[in-house]
Amino acid sequence: RKRQYDLLQRSVAITGGYLPDVDLHRPDQDPDERIILKCDKLCHRISDLPNMPREAAFLTEPYVEDIRAFALRCEKALPQQLSKARLRSLLKDRKVVHQDELVNLLCSELDAPMGQGPLPLKEPLYASALGHGGAEVMSLEAKAQQPASSLDIPGAKQKHREPPKETEEQRPGMQPGEWGIYAQPVSLQLRRADIKAYVSCQRTNRDDEVDVEKFLENVYMPEDQRKVIHVVNDGLNRHIRGDRPPRERPSNDELPRHVNYWE
Repeated sequence: RKRQYDLLQRSVAITGGYLPDVDLHRPDQDPDERIILKCDKLCHRISDLPNMPREAAFLTEPYVEDIRAFALRCEKALPQQLSKARLRSLLKDRKVVHQDELVNLLCSELDAPMGQGPLPLKEPLYASALGHGGAEVMSLEAKAQQPASSLDIPGAKQKHREPPKETEEQRPGMQPGEWGIYAQPVSLQLRRADIKAYVSCQRTNRDDEVDVEKFLENVYMPEDQRKVIHVVNDGLNRHIRGDRPPRERPSNDELPRHVNYWE
């Protein structure tokens, strides 16, 4: 804002005090951002990252340290805010999940606990290829008629599946709404920037997808088992090979190799 005001004052002789459509090449300031006092210093705590670290062409050391500082806050607070059983139930139908989907899932769950169902099952990349490389195969066998769903029938009522209720054993402790007259501790307050940074520090594959089992292991890993090498070899280290990419053709059990399907 100060830069925009200075630019307006310096160009008043030419523009007459009116400078429309000023592009400062930076994202707009979020009104939810706060300035906090931390160790005798004023720190600007942003609410959201302007972009994901995977979109950065060059990860400089100061930028990486800032992202890891945000991720450390989420690493401490997320296991206390969300139980392992609840997070596993949300990701039970997925082996891998995209970074953006995982960020939206965690933010929605922290904003409204027990207010959403698990992520839907994702079809593999070769599901639309008909099993024969996309070729149209003529066959005398009649196709099996599948029962029409409620989505295909006009006017049919759709049943809403409610998310499963969490039991007392699945709760990590005190819920966000059970603090009474006291405000939630600052150490447990997570913003979207913290969750984005933590998800960006996870190892991914070629399509920016996070392995679900590895993610659950990293979130709920005991403090005495965390090592410095885990931080050095995280998802921000581009020298480390990523996870295996998803299959682009069915396995031999699903579709045997070298089979003449026209015979």
